[in-house]
Amino acid sequence: MLRWRNNAQIASQTGFASMNAELGLAPSFAWSWGTGVVPSGYVPASEAWTLGLKKGRVVWANDDLTPPPGSNAAHGMPEQPIEIVIAKAGRFWRFDVHGMACLRKLAGTVPWKPGDAWVQPSGDYSPLASQGATDQLVSSGSWTTSQTEAITDTVSTATDLLSAFSDAVSPGSAATQPAFTFTGTVTNLTRAPKPPTLTRCG
Repeated sequence: MLRWRNNAQIASQTGFASMNAELGLAPSFAWSWGTGVVPSGYVPASEAWTLGLKKGRVVWANDDLTPPPGSNAAHGMPEQPIEIVIAKAGRFWRFDVHGMACLRKLAGTVPWKPGDAWVQPSGDYSPLASQGATDQLVSSGSWTTSQTEAITDTVSTATDLLSAFSDAVSPGSAATQPAFTFTGTVTNLTRAPKPPTLTRCG
């Protein structure tokens, strides 16, 4: 049985998002997630996210995106790390560098929204496979109308809490829908950290 703590969860994840973020006279940030495609001028991003939860639903989310070391953005300037903040008040981003504390409004879609259920069981499940101190929970389902996903969740046998995951997405019918895999590790917190402070720019 897969459980989750009601307070908060932190995780690291790779293979899910790409980004383009640069400082300059016109600071800019854009990202793409959940497609397996790294658009021209973008670079793959590693993520470290925190979810604030209440009764299994997202209250707020914080997602830190880090570009590969030494990578450059579309105009040749160094890629910058980014912090994304998702809260009831809206969606925001900021450069995650010293002296850049204010937040700008984030356009587009995000993986989580306040009120979303964090765990949403769906799809077809294989028999549980025990491996010492962990269980492997394997499921399959739809990712898009022409893509499927195969998810492997690693769950502690002592706590029934998720500790790692791997999601393999099949290729789709379009050339822009390649196969890809994203993976992550999870830490379930017993106490939620303070939500991010929303200091808007300008």
